[in-house]
Amino acid sequence: MDQATARNLFSEGAVLIVLDMPLGTEFGIDYNSWNTGPRFRGVKMIPPGIHFVHHCGVRLKEKSRETAPRTGFFFFAEKAQILVKRWSPATEELEEAQLSSDEQAALQADLQNLDRFLAAYQFDATYRTWLSLTGRISRPLLHRLEPLCGTISSVGVHESKPFRASRKQKLEATDSGDLAESEATTSTTATAAADISVDHTAAASGQEATPAAAAAA
Repeated sequence: MDQATARNLFSEGAVLIVLDMPLGTEFGIDYNSWNTGPRFRGVKMIPPGIHFVHHCGVRLKEKSRETAPRTGFFFFAEKAQILVKRWSPATEELEEAQLSSDEQAALQADLQNLDRFLAAYQFDATYRTWLSLTGRISRPLLHRLEPLCGTISSVGVHESKPFRASRKQKLEATDSGDLAESEATTSTTATAAADISVDHTAAASGQEATPAAAAAA
C-alpha cells in the first residue's frame, strides 16, 4: 500500500471495534482471518463499501483443533464510520453494542489511543479480488437477500411445519377408520449461508453477485 492510500484510509476508512471477544477466537473480515490475541480490539482502515465480518470459536486439544460453526454479518462501511460490536456469551455472536452518548463521545475521543489495539485491513492482499466480487451488490439488494436477523450462520435451522394429507392418504385413512390421524407433521430444513463459496465465474463475467457468493470462507 502506498503512503497516500494509507493516509487516506487512516483518516477516512471505517473502524470496527470489537469488545469482549474471547481469546483465540477465529475472527475475519472479507478474505482475511486471524486468531485473536489479548490485545485485539477490532479492525481499522476499512475501505468504503460492503464487507463481511465472520467469526467462530476455537477449542485447542492436545493433538487437534476444533472450531465452532462460522457466523457472520454483512455491513456497508461509510466514510470514517465507527461501528462497535460486543461479544455476547449467551448467543456466542457479535451484537450491536448499546453505548450511551457519553460512552460514544469518549470512544471517539480515545480512538487514537485505541489505534495500537486495532488490526489494519489487509488492503493490498485481497481487496481488489473482494471488490471485483462485491462491487455489484447494492445496499437494497443486500437487505432483500440477507436473513431478517442479519446474521448468516453455517448451522442449519430446523423447524416443524404441519402439512395437509393428500387425497389418497385421506381415502386410505377413511377406509381404515383413522382419518383423525391422517394429518401429520414433517420437518423442513432452512439452511443458512455462511460457509460461503466465492463465485469467481459470476464476478468475472459481470453478472450480478449475491451476498452468498461474496463471502469467502
